[in-house]
Amino acid sequence: MLDKPTRVSELDPSFKAEVIAHEAAGDITACFSCGTCTAGCPIHEIFPEYDPRKMARMVNLGMRERVLSSPYIWYCATCHTCEEHCPQNVRFFNVLNVLKNMAAKEGYAPPSWVNQTKQVMQTGIVFATEEAWVRRREELSLRPLKGDGKKAKRDLSRLQVAPHYGCHYLKPGCMSEGFDEPDNPKTLHELIGAAGTIPIEYETLDLCCGGKTFPNSQDLTHSLIAKKLENLRDREIDCVVLQCQTCYLMYAAQQKKVSEKSGKQYNMPVLLYPQLLGLAMGADPVADIGLNLNTPPVDKLLTKVENGYKVRN
Repeated sequence: MLDKPTRVSELDPSFKAEVIAHEAAGDITACFSCGTCTAGCPIHEIFPEYDPRKMARMVNLGMRERVLSSPYIWYCATCHTCEEHCPQNVRFFNVLNVLKNMAAKEGYAPPSWVNQTKQVMQTGIVFATEEAWVRRREELSLRPLKGDGKKAKRDLSRLQVAPHYGCHYLKPGCMSEGFDEPDNPKTLHELIGAAGTIPIEYETLDLCCGGKTFPNSQDLTHSLIAKKLENLRDREIDCVVLQCQTCYLMYAAQQKKVSEKSGKQYNMPVLLYPQLLGLAMGADPVADIGLNLNTPPVDKLLTKVENGYKVRN
């Protein structure tokens, strides 16, 4: 972002005032450039050129054109980690949203974001649904789950499960206060344990999936996905369980592309929590919860649950 010197004459004194005129971004003036936001940012770890501290400083200095024309303001993963760690309570996620809106009005929005916005307006969904998925769902006519849900009806005690919370399960912290700790979460572990499985701890538990970065930089997203998959690769893990559709699309649908890019074979089953709960309640893996639609395949997992079971014939 600062690959060449900036002349004082290029600074716009009114830029900071324009930004802080938005209530959501008013606290950026409290930033004293300690760098805590950058130190905890998952995007910065993969792509060091992305630097929240530097962007905040540029706003306060009035570097209007440099900031609004920069592709980096669109790289935010929306994980809220910067806000959780900031000693000055600067809501940098909100600041970036203000900057994105200003950039879009001045014609700087990336084509990928423009196209995605149009898709949301036309279809109501962020990521395009593959036609094959639609056809399979129509063919299967998935019926409602059976059972009262009062107790597990299928023994899943042999399964070791890696929880993935996702950025918006507990962040921003003000929304989950008294429910769980964003930096040391336990509630999804407890839910997974309630289904009779074994939730495990691992180093990249709180890593962002990169879903919000995907439209602007697939390489960044794939790097984040690969980091978690590599962390889980040599462990005796049967599946990843999560509760976010965007996270599912990243870890499941993008897993094959990550394998091709890295030259490493990842084949980690990914389940949404309702699917895991359905298994525990005795639901039919295909007719009730459509596990034959999951990618990668879950055959090995189901064989471990019910010896000899094959979900794909």
